[in-house]
Amino acid sequence: MNSPISCINATNVIRNREHLDPAAAFDEIAKVLFVKTWVEREMKRKRQRQNLFTADWLDSQLGEDPLQELFSQTKEAYRSDQIFDDRERLNLKPATGRAIVQLLSANNLSDTSEDVK
Repeated sequence: MNSPISCINATNVIRNREHLDPAAAFDEIAKVLFVKTWVEREMKRKRQRQNLFTADWLDSQLGEDPLQELFSQTKEAYRSDQIFDDRERLNLKPATGRAIVQLLSANNLSDTSEDVK
């Protein structure tokens, strides 16, 4: 079951670690939620069982910021919807992104109603 508390906790992690104002923290959590939704849809589409939206998966990747790479792929997937600017990035340190992923990974946005999202 998806928990709104996880999103609230994730927003608090962003505000505390990145020292962002509430609006900026909300923007960052929204980007991460788009990533999570895209990953879940791709997993379902490809019938893939390995979840890419976990702290363990992030830790296993090469490069400085695998969550940023997932965000780039998410932006590309939503390009026709014009949700994100091409230059837009996640404004989170990799450790903050990992902590957010860890908080949200147990929730499945694909099973959540549109009203909750």
